[in-house]
Amino acid sequence: MQPILMLAIAGVAAIALGTGFLNNDIELWIQDFGVGAGDIELPADHAIIDFNIIQQLITGEEDLYENVIDYCLVTLNAQVGVLDTTPNSKESEITCKITGKERDAAGNWVPSHKVLTEGKLCQDVFLADVQYHVPLGPQLEIVNGCDPLTTNPVFGPQTLDPKMAGDVILVVHANTYNNGMPLP
Repeated sequence: MQPILMLAIAGVAAIALGTGFLNNDIELWIQDFGVGAGDIELPADHAIIDFNIIQQLITGEEDLYENVIDYCLVTLNAQVGVLDTTPNSKESEITCKITGKERDAAGNWVPSHKVLTEGKLCQDVFLADVQYHVPLGPQLEIVNGCDPLTTNPVFGPQTLDPKMAGDVILVVHANTYNNGMPLP
């Protein structure tokens, strides 16, 4: 079984509103799996999550731009995965999902927990303290490194208006057991 690291859900409303401060050093909620008498654990227990926001020309408008998120920027506090050069080996994955928000009965904006877009990055090893750019929306394998035959596809637009973002869900899959042995 493949170890999964579920990272905390982080509100991004502060970014959407353009005011305030979002503490992006997030303590992780980790889901470990039991195998036999032991557990599969990952060493990472914190991540820093940021967003790359660019200006994009609004379709049909001349000289009118909008801000959009095009990448999740993820930095883990510990290495995840190992280099595996055997043919058809599994890769480690980082998946970033951005959920939306909606108005509650009192008229306040609250997270809806509905995924608006997601992105994925695949490679053998994710090093500690290195910022990884996870592209949003479906991408070619050359962009995100994910083999479409061995990984689940992602959906959603390749850019997202920051004002629509509610929460972020980050999922990390390692290609190894906690003893460093590659997954079958």
